[in-house]
Amino acid sequence: MKKVTFEISMEQADKLVSELEKFHFEPYEIPGSLQDNYICNIGADSGLKLGRYKLRKYLIIREVYENPWSSGLELILTDDDRDWKAWINHYEQYMDELERKERTA
Repeated sequence: MKKVTFEISMEQADKLVSELEKFHFEPYEIPGSLQDNYICNIGADSGLKLGRYKLRKYLIIREVYENPWSSGLELILTDDDRDWKAWINHYEQYMDELERKERTA
């Protein structure tokens, strides 16, 4: 399993998400407390690169809490199915909660 992690800015995250959409990938947005999280299944053999890094099977942009008024973003490129499943579960829980709120409104 390969895993690459580094900090990115909100502008870099926005640009990365729009580039993924141009290549017909579907990044899923998970709202965070100050900044949104994104997950995207790139696939094992996309052949795409991000700078000098080969994109891994999964791309995760996650919010890193710093304090009540500030947070950063972390980009994770990984092949680890466990990381991916944990984020998919997080996404599904968010969608279920949103659906419940819409029904009761």
